[in-house]
Amino acid sequence: MGAVAMATMAYSRASHSVFAEVLAVGLAFLSAATVLFVFLFSAAHSVTGDLFPNDEVVGILLTPDQTMRNGDSDFSHHPSP
Repeated sequence: MGAVAMATMAYSRASHSVFAEVLAVGLAFLSAATVLFVFLFSAAHSVTGDLFPNDEVVGILLTPDQTMRNGDSDFSHHPSP
């Protein structure tokens, strides 16, 4: 989104078109709103603990009980291909 907004800004400066300027401002706003939405969504789910709800690796690493960690879930001891 940011790249498209910046390209539209460069085009609007070169063409001096009012439509291109309005489009550039709209796309820049949409890009900033998207980044803000993703940030707020991630922060909210991070606080509630739902950021990685079904991720086995993160769930096991965050488990304080060492008996929950088995050989299948500990990827650090497997040789890389």
